[in-house]
Amino acid sequence: MVIAKIYGILKLIIFENYRFNTEDILQPNCDYPNLLSANIMLVKKFNQAIITLFGNTSISTILIVPFVVQVVGATGLVGYLSFRTGKSAIADLANQLIEEVSDRIYQNLELYLEIPAKINPKKLDAIELGFGEYD
Repeated sequence: MVIAKIYGILKLIIFENYRFNTEDILQPNCDYPNLLSANIMLVKKFNQAIITLFGNTSISTILIVPFVVQVVGATGLVGYLSFRTGKSAIADLANQLIEEVSDRIYQNLELYLEIPAKINPKKLDAIELGFGEYD
């Protein structure tokens, strides 16, 4: 909002109240005193615009507020980036944990199911030779 006000005031001062071309300066019959007075008028109007914009605000407030805004903005940005990085690191860690757990389950299940596959042919051979009993 303040930036829009400043832009509006500067636009008003420069484009509506300061009407001369740079080509006018290069003309041989250029009136330099009028050009100088136009520059002085421009500076005065700019000072008036600054005074109306900031009013009775103290110079310490004008100097401190931008620094506070900058520090708060930088802190907020760093906090947001840290949060986002931490979130992605946690997601990566969770994926690694899921993969590790699934690998261990697969290994244990493979070992558990491997035992009957080794025992059954031996029992079948024992039964065929007449050493085993039918249950």
